[in-house]
Amino acid sequence: MKKDSVKLVRRLSGGGAVYHDLGNLNFTFVSHKKNYNLDRQVGVIISALKKIGINAEFSGRNDIVVDGSKFSGNAFLIEKNNRMQHGTILIDVDMKALSKYLNISRIKVQSKGI
Repeated sequence: MKKDSVKLVRRLSGGGAVYHDLGNLNFTFVSHKKNYNLDRQVGVIISALKKIGINAEFSGRNDIVVDGSKFSGNAFLIEKNNRMQHGTILIDVDMKALSKYLNISRIKVQSKGI
């Protein structure tokens, strides 16, 4: 990464590693705990995807899947009365670079269908 001038940044929310380039879309929902609603927030993403013909659904603890394959991961942060949920959607990512910088276990790839 250093040789290629790729920066490593840790998210406050934890979660797995993600790769960012100009081909992915990032989203974040920030709210007071009284207004936090995971189903509504994920519903916004799924509804937008359905409008462009992508039949997505929320699955497991934090994945949005299409045809059983992981399409988007989400991470969460709780601090006092505030909540944050964020994730990425791969649109036109350089998959060669993503594979070079992220070391995903073969088991996870198979189990998540990534």
